[in-house]
Amino acid sequence: MQSNFSQVLEDFLSSEKCLFMLSKSPSSYRPQIIGLLVEYAILHKDLFEIEKYQIFLHDRFSKMDPSIVRNYYNIEGKADFLRGSVEHKIGTIDASTVDRYIKNEFYEEGFLYHSTNPSSLVSIKEKGLDPSYRMWSEQDLERIRSIFRQFGVHSILGFSTINSQDRIWISDNFQSLYKYTSTSPEWFSYFLTGPHIPQLKSYDASAFRRRDKAASLGNIVLFMDMIASGEYQSYQQNIISDLKAQGADINVFYLEIKEIYDTRIDKTLALDEAFRIVMYEHETSFSRIDTKRFSPWQRGYIFMRLYEMFLGVPENVSTLGASEKQETIDFFEKYWELFGKNSFLTLLINRNALNFTNNEGIIASMPELAITKRIDIHDTTVLYLPVYDQIMKLD
Repeated sequence: MQSNFSQVLEDFLSSEKCLFMLSKSPSSYRPQIIGLLVEYAILHKDLFEIEKYQIFLHDRFSKMDPSIVRNYYNIEGKADFLRGSVEHKIGTIDASTVDRYIKNEFYEEGFLYHSTNPSSLVSIKEKGLDPSYRMWSEQDLERIRSIFRQFGVHSILGFSTINSQDRIWISDNFQSLYKYTSTSPEWFSYFLTGPHIPQLKSYDASAFRRRDKAASLGNIVLFMDMIASGEYQSYQQNIISDLKAQGADINVFYLEIKEIYDTRIDKTLALDEAFRIVMYEHETSFSRIDTKRFSPWQRGYIFMRLYEMFLGVPENVSTLGASEKQETIDFFEKYWELFGKNSFLTLLINRNALNFTNNEGIIASMPELAITKRIDIHDTTVLYLPVYDQIMKLD
């Protein structure tokens, strides 16, 4: 599982030279830069001139506006830089020769990735990457969902019911690699820091990424206390009222979501897809209001609030009792013991291990693939990444 390639890459990513250069880049973009360095290393497995590429990325990201959520996907000059690096390495500008190198290194001998938690490594070594195996009890997760569903909180564990059952997600979107790696498993990260938790002064958005147990538990206690006092319901309404004050029509959002949902034959991912289209595409009612005043977190909160409105809020909201609070804390303690280790792991998966010819075992399209077939351990390479504090406390 551990290869010479991954060891060399790990050594570079944790080197003083790499971390020093990273410290000069905007902190909000450092996770993306790490993912892009991994992508570059797949193209040049000997890390040919990777320092020059990091300087290029630093220059590009330093000129970007972090408040624009999606702009980091469009890196001006990236394709030309990568192609130029190949030309320099192989000593020719012949287009067919360069294309052949890229095809071989990045596709035929390249990788996709699956971000996971280090606790899963033992089972992966025994079973491979098996979509039917999970380290947690689905009964435990459903109990937590049922507790918070009473208060109209359908998203307490994110989209775990569709993202974590009988499928494994892999991707070639390397800009998101570090985000997925630092928040694995996604449902647990969402439970601790998701947008269902109001962003108050005591809320700590990076608690799980830092593997800070006290801050993570503090988020959960904050959320439960707000529900018990009725403050959470008021907070929800204030966000929606603020949106309405800008001229947003919540009913229109609802109808747009329902129309997209109703046209999908496969309902498994349909609701998630419908919400993302309404929230992020250009030709929707949401995009036509002034959303720049909303931070990415607030957009996420609005997303989930509308999601919960779509699924329904109980008319008679009950009280969150002491026993349910304790159950939730016990759930936290149990799974923190399993997932709280401060170590970031991703699996690089050989592209040729997947049958793209007939899409066998593949049920979603790129840049993220939901696969239902087992991947053999010999088709994976373990890659450890610098931990969150290591890249964010460099200033």
